[in-house]
Amino acid sequence: LEIDRKDNQKGYAEENCVLACALCNNAKSDKFSGEEFRKLDGVIREIWLKRILKKRNERD
Repeated sequence: LEIDRKDNQKGYAEENCVLACALCNNAKSDKFSGEEFRKLDGVIREIWLKRILKKRNERD
């Protein structure tokens, strides 16, 4: 996990920071607000879950 700023216009104060996986942190970049990116969260989670389950089924 990495430290990500909720608002990229603000500094790394504790109240402006969250933990994020590297993929999400890079995808969010400075183009999306935290609130905007949370709307994409469900889609990203669904894609990763499908990929994980597919690989698991291929091994079984």
